[in-house]
Amino acid sequence: MAKFGGADRGFVSKEAHKLYKLFCDKEEIFPQYKDLFHFAAALGIRLGKRKEGKKEVQLLRITTIDPDGIFETILEEIHPDADGRGRLKLLREYAEAGIQILKDRYDNEKKIDLEEIIEEMQS
Repeated sequence: MAKFGGADRGFVSKEAHKLYKLFCDKEEIFPQYKDLFHFAAALGIRLGKRKEGKKEVQLLRITTIDPDGIFETILEEIHPDADGRGRLKLLREYAEAGIQILKDRYDNEKKIDLEEIIEEMQS
């Protein structure tokens, strides 16, 4: 079965794309966009937060977003009625929420402490 209903590209909103540039290119908190996407999506999933975002900027290929099928498996479990493309939309919404959470923290603290966030996610 094709991942995410056969979709081959992942998109983000323009707002989120600016944050990818900030956190990866300028601040170098994450080495690559895929790393930030994975972290933001995991954060959104863990906290149960989603945010609608327009599909404005192509960010990654699906094979980069979920190379091992981990996100698709998780989304199949928590959203059993969603089809492949629906799961991709959900993943994008979780990642959009996660990036917004990181932005809010950055705006408040002028830094992002990943270890602290991971500890919070585990509790």
